Amino acid sequence: MVPRAQIPAAALLALLACCGAESGAGASPAALARAFAWSDSLEVFLPHEGAARRARDAARLLSARTSLEVAFPQRGDRGRSDRPRVVGGLFDDPAVLALLRRVGAEPTAGGGLSFLGIELAREGEALAACFADPERAGLPLTVLAAGSPEALAHLVDDLRPTARPSARVWRRGQPCLAVELALDGTPRQETLRDIARERSRALRRVRIAASDDEVLLSAVPEVDSERAAEYAAAVTAARSRVREWVGAGPPLRPFAATLVGGAAIQRNLVGAVGLSVPDGLVQRELVLLASGVPHDGGRSAARAALRARLGEPTRAWVLEGAAIDAAGSWWGTPLTDLATAAATLALAEIVDPAAIDRHSQHALAPARGLLFRCLRTAPGAGGLPALWEAGEPALSEADWRAWLAALGEAPLPVRRPGPAPRRRYAGGVAFDSDGRPGGGLCAPGLDLGLESAALVGADAVSFTSFFHQRPPSPVFAGDRNPQGLQAAEGDAALALAVARARAAGARSVLLQPHLLLSESAGHSAWRKRTTSADWEEFFAHLRRALVHYALLAERTGCDVLCVGTELWPAHGDGGGAELAELKEARWREVIGAVREHFHGALTYAARWPGEARRIPFWDAVDLVGVTLYPDLEVPRDAERLGRIRGRIARTLEQVGELALEQGRGALIVEVGFRSTTDAALEPELATGGLDLDEQALLWDGFARARAAAWAADAPLAGCFVWCWRSELHPGGRLDRGFTPCGKPAQALLRPMFRAP
Repeated sequence: MVPRAQIPAAALLALLACCGAESGAGASPAALARAFAWSDSLEVFLPHEGAARRARDAARLLSARTSLEVAFPQRGDRGRSDRPRVVGGLFDDPAVLALLRRVGAEPTAGGGLSFLGIELAREGEALAACFADPERAGLPLTVLAAGSPEALAHLVDDLRPTARPSARVWRRGQPCLAVELALDGTPRQETLRDIARERSRALRRVRIAASDDEVLLSAVPEVDSERAAEYAAAVTAARSRVREWVGAGPPLRPFAATLVGGAAIQRNLVGAVGLSVPDGLVQRELVLLASGVPHDGGRSAARAALRARLGEPTRAWVLEGAAIDAAGSWWGTPLTDLATAAATLALAEIVDPAAIDRHSQHALAPARGLLFRCLRTAPGAGGLPALWEAGEPALSEADWRAWLAALGEAPLPVRRPGPAPRRRYAGGVAFDSDGRPGGGLCAPGLDLGLESAALVGADAVSFTSFFHQRPPSPVFAGDRNPQGLQAAEGDAALALAVARARAAGARSVLLQPHLLLSESAGHSAWRKRTTSADWEEFFAHLRRALVHYALLAERTGCDVLCVGTELWPAHGDGGGAELAELKEARWREVIGAVREHFHGALTYAARWPGEARRIPFWDAVDLVGVTLYPDLEVPRDAERLGRIRGRIARTLEQVGELALEQGRGALIVEVGFRSTTDAALEPELATGGLDLDEQALLWDGFARARAAAWAADAPLAGCFVWCWRSELHPGGRLDRGFTPCGKPAQALLRPMFRAP
């Protein structure tokens, strides 16, 4: 069981300390983590109503995710000494100042703070620190200090779990410094990280893209000027709608954003990837503008304008819904075209803060935008201030569905058949992921891999992606990550990867998700489960993940979606006939749910041969998918290549026979050989010394066998080489892994990528 401290709180403290050699006051970083993990409650001291309101909304989400109770003691109440606490306030708050002196912060004459040579006093400047609580022995404490109530509210909203006692500083709304702390709060100077300098280096080529009373946009050179102008127009339109809704008021400050053409800058600066990612505490964004990927439609600009005019709403979903309504679209699709998907969610789910853990952002977010539009345009609506202060929406389920139905039918989706024998053979390469933002799919690694794949004739690409059943813990208090279910790499990173693959000439794109228990654990299906309740829980998580990927694959135009890879415990007969029957029924339900949202081809990647022959639901997918890492124990003599070719040819023949029995085409989702002397004997184990010639011989045998299978009219829809060059797998002659890139094997693959 994962400790509670590993579960992120959307706006509150969860201190995950790492083991270390330090000690102080009889505690250790690991002891602080254990103390929080076993705490039943958390106390939050926030004197400013705006910050407290946002924290209360986050507390509802935290309580829904865990059994942790969040208490908000009244002013003057010292709380309970057995609870971890969060203390927040402005720079001149005496209680906050007394605590921050422990990290070396001192008040300045102007009412600000000085910390490690940096003076903080303005709006958008803040300091967050986590260390051992001096008043509550053995428990962690998080202290938040800001130069304005607005910055404090943003800091509370975006507080995330930390990896160790640490501090972070924001200046002019942007993070500028991070440092690890000793248990007593003393800064460890050797760990100082100058984030401002890192940002300056990353954005040193930025130029002004648009600047007027509405927007202040800077852009890296890779961003097309026409797209920058298009985005500036979208921002202006979204802000104009906000002014129209709210009415007269003080002028809005220009919306500030940096436009980037790839995910790497977002990942490196803020640790997240998205169409728009907050870069700091207030009104500054890193906006993704790349060919083939939609922009956010001005959603982030509308959100900033709404906050500036109205402050924080009583319920967090209202701000999200209003911003999406102002943008008028979600991921490039008009809101009115998404009414059918919104109708799949009950009204109570749409407004529930914890719904972000249960539903894909591609369903929940547009539903919230439509619900806000429904309430805003309803006869007798009291205007935005009334909506901002309202609790539950004054709308019945029947009236909500009637309003959605009145929007009309959405355009019918175009079905993408995917690869099929003799029609669209997919000779492709597979890119792996590291399960982190960007996933190793960022430029220049991905671009180099796509270029080398095109040179050998590949016309299809597969992308592996990971989905964490338990969301990963962000690395630092105050880090801002996009909310809602999404791929570990970030949906925008996958969308950008698909777009670049298309631009590089890929005719088919396969998306291959993997459901993990958590960031640090393995595949969810391999966890030991012995009861029907255990497996019901697994399939609930699997359905949630695959429906999200179905929506993402549909948005990005993927041709094939893989619903599972080598998950034999999830469909095998272990546990008896009753459990096997339940598993098959749930697989069919999950696949049916996926088909409601994705209109390409579906496959499942079974391990050949043992698992593939036991799959009970081949008739529910479109392609019989297998992963092929053949065991080829043959003598090392002059006839070795011929024997290898014959063994692989027989394997491909058997795969084809299974596909014909099921009335399907066969797709080799993965096939690969290591660059080691034992690659043929133990294909998935990294045993044996470096041997590039052995890998080349095995690939030569496979290419010949594949050509023979095609000539024999085998129902082979294609195959994907595991795995191709990227940031994770640069290849080269010193690499012992699977990738053939930069090795003799690469030149032998061209015949395999070409349909005779």
